[in-house]
Amino acid sequence: MQDFKAYLIREKLALKNLPKSIREKLPDLTSIRSNRINFNVGQGDQEYDVVVRAQNTHVTMRFAAEVIKFISTNSALDPRNTEHSVWEGVWKRTLSTYEQEFNGDKLWGLLYIDGMPVFKTHKKRIADIIEKCAAANHQRYEYNAAFVEYVLREFGWKAKVVHENSIAGMLMKDQKTIKGSINPRLGIDSSVFSYKMTGDILDIDRVYAAFCLEAIFLEAGNLCYQINEWGPMVESKKISPRNLRARQLHRAKQHLQLLAREVRAIEGTYTIVYRPERPGFLK
Repeated sequence: MQDFKAYLIREKLALKNLPKSIREKLPDLTSIRSNRINFNVGQGDQEYDVVVRAQNTHVTMRFAAEVIKFISTNSALDPRNTEHSVWEGVWKRTLSTYEQEFNGDKLWGLLYIDGMPVFKTHKKRIADIIEKCAAANHQRYEYNAAFVEYVLREFGWKAKVVHENSIAGMLMKDQKTIKGSINPRLGIDSSVFSYKMTGDILDIDRVYAAFCLEAIFLEAGNLCYQINEWGPMVESKKISPRNLRARQLHRAKQHLQLLAREVRAIEGTYTIVYRPERPGFLK
């Protein structure tokens, strides 16, 4: 896999000043709150520009890991023309039982290759427009809003793109190492931490592991926050033991242990150096 630098971003996008008839007919065209990562997979004629979007950060990274693995190990297939049902199988491998049990009704994911939507769990027309323009624009993504506005004006829509974003994580790969950083919003830590991964395992396996590692830390941060918030309320009986949140708290603790084991398995395969130190939930 070629060297790359990829950013996971949390973003809010909205199209303002759309005609009322459009807003009423196509509500999924007006706004989206999403997480997004963009990277290239393959080489030469089989190099693809890939964008993954999803409802939360850790599922975005898990889905991206599975997409990279699928494309890299199925080079005879054109991922742009792969059946939706095949991508659905890749998507389902992304989701843990915990995720499906407690977040299943909120979850969604999107996959774009060379600007075209190849997999969707839900309709998100605003994302379709943004990604098609981003693929055609050939500029850095943060400059895409002006181009989207220009394209929409060509259709007679004087729309305004409102774009807010922040970086949730970063991955940078060269021939020998992968460097990553994570900006957890909740739970584990209040500051950015980083790591460097090295190892002699196959290149694609190392990339897959790095994407999974980012996903684990992002999810663990959310779980730690949830456990710290709900734990005292369950212990003091402010939340009944029969309440759904009490069950979710128990399952969150179990799932956190699974994530810790997954990290240790990755650390047993690769040499990983953390800066400033390994995140708190593994101590």
